[in-house]
Amino acid sequence: MSINAVCPGALDTPTLVSAMTSRLASKRPFKGMLMRYPRVAWLLARIASLTLYLASEEARHITGAALPIDGGVTVG
Repeated sequence: MSINAVCPGALDTPTLVSAMTSRLASKRPFKGMLMRYPRVAWLLARIASLTLYLASEEARHITGAALPIDGGVTVG
């Protein structure tokens, strides 16, 4: 049995797109987020691909990992 965590960054959802294009985007928390995240939000398909890989036999030796999929935002 493998137990891993997939840690996605910004997801391309209507809620995120609405928040980033609204007046809220001019507020301080959103300004910081816009500067840190890539311009294109991560697609759900990429996160699904990672999840499918982790569930496959090929990933049987990966366990106990927290895998960020955020375009390098959390690198530092």
